[in-house]
Amino acid sequence: MRSSMTRASTIVAVVSALSLMVSACGSSAKTTTPGASTPTQPSPQAAVASAISTYRDFVESEAAQLDNATSQFARLVQTGNVAGAKKAYAEVHSHYERIEPVAERLGMLDSQIDAQAGDVPAAQFEGFHRIEEQLWDKGNANAMSPVAGALLLHVSDLQSRIPQLVLDPKLLAAGAVELLNEVATRKITGEEERYSHTDLWDIEANLEGSRQAIAALRPIIEAKDPQLATTLDTRFAATETTLAKYGRGAGYVLYTALTPSDIRALGAQVHALADDVAKVVPLVRAS
Repeated sequence: MRSSMTRASTIVAVVSALSLMVSACGSSAKTTTPGASTPTQPSPQAAVASAISTYRDFVESEAAQLDNATSQFARLVQTGNVAGAKKAYAEVHSHYERIEPVAERLGMLDSQIDAQAGDVPAAQFEGFHRIEEQLWDKGNANAMSPVAGALLLHVSDLQSRIPQLVLDPKLLAAGAVELLNEVATRKITGEEERYSHTDLWDIEANLEGSRQAIAALRPIIEAKDPQLATTLDTRFAATETTLAKYGRGAGYVLYTALTPSDIRALGAQVHALADDVAKVVPLVRAS
C-alpha cells in the first residue's frame, strides 16, 4: 500500500512539473513522444570528418581496382595481345579518370600515367595514351612492354601513397570542379582518346568522380545551402540520363558516333553542372 501511494505521489509531482514547463514555454512548446530521441545535427567537425572518410574510401577502392586492372592490361600488352588490350583499355583507364584530381597532387604521377602526346617532351611520353596510340594507330604492341611495366609501377605507387595523402573538404570540392572542367574543355572535344575514341567512358568516369566528391560533402552543402544540394542532384541526374542514351552493353558507343548536336547538348549540360559544383567551393571554405 505504501509503495502504491509513493508511486502516485511521484506521478503527481512529475505531472505538476511538466505543466509548469509547458506554461513557461507558451504557445511555442512542442510535444514529444515519450521515449523518443530528439534528432540532432552533426557538428561541423563531424560532418567534415565524415566527408573525408567517405571520399577516402571511394578513392582507395578505385585505386585498388585500377592497380588490379592495370596489372591485367599490362600483361596483355606485354604478351602482344592487341585485341585483348584494346578491349580492356577503356575500363582500366576509367578507374584512373575517377580519381585523377588525387594523382595530380602527387608529383609527376599524373603525367607519368595519363599524359597526352604534346603534353610532355617526346622522350617523357609514357602511360596509358602512349599505349593507346600504339594499339589503335599502329595496330601493334611492339616495344610497349617496358611502357606497360612502367605504367604498372606508377599505378602501384599511386595506390601506396593515397592512404598518407591529406584530404580536406576544399580538395574534394576543387577536385569535383576540376573533373567537370576537364570534360567541358578537353573530353568533349574528343581530344582525350584521339585514337581509341573511348571518350564517353572517360566522361562517365569524370562525372562519377565528381558526383562521389559532392555526395561526400552533401551534409555540409545541405546545412549551408539546401537549394544548391537539390539543384546539384537534378543536374547530375540529367547529365547521367543524357550519357546513358549512348550506352551499349557494359560500355558506350565510340565518340565518333555522336553528332555535333549530341556533343553540344552534352557539353551544355556539363558546363551548367560545373558552374553549380563550383558554388560548393566557397561553402566548404567556410566550414
